Amino acid sequence: MSNRRILVLVAFAVLIVSSLGGAIQAHHSRAAYATEEVVLEGVVTQFVWRNPHIFLMFDVKGDGGEVVRWSGELSAVTSMIAAGLSRDSFKPGDEIRVNAQTALTGEPFSLLGSIWRGDGTKVLDGDYRTETR
Repeated sequence: MSNRRILVLVAFAVLIVSSLGGAIQAHHSRAAYATEEVVLEGVVTQFVWRNPHIFLMFDVKGDGGEVVRWSGELSAVTSMIAAGLSRDSFKPGDEIRVNAQTALTGEPFSLLGSIWRGDGTKVLDGDYRTETR
């Protein structure tokens, strides 16, 4: 293969990768969430330990007694390990309290900040969001 052909292929690859930069960065946008946090208390139903993001599902009892299943998004596995979590940090039935930025759509979906166990033990400090992104 000629040097000119290699140069053209490299230039093309650089162009493709640089054009994806906006899409990759947009993946980490928080525009879909409220800026203010709310406190939610509930019971863990599922803890999904996988990339690109970890999810914590939990049931919250509403004012009228109805149960709403919430889904809370956390960061990537490596970021959560650095913040002190493991795949065994939460089990179904665990009582939790979370600080959450709720979805602007009104759906029971949130970006999780600090998390406490039912006994008041802090499991995760919400500062992980500014330290890992």
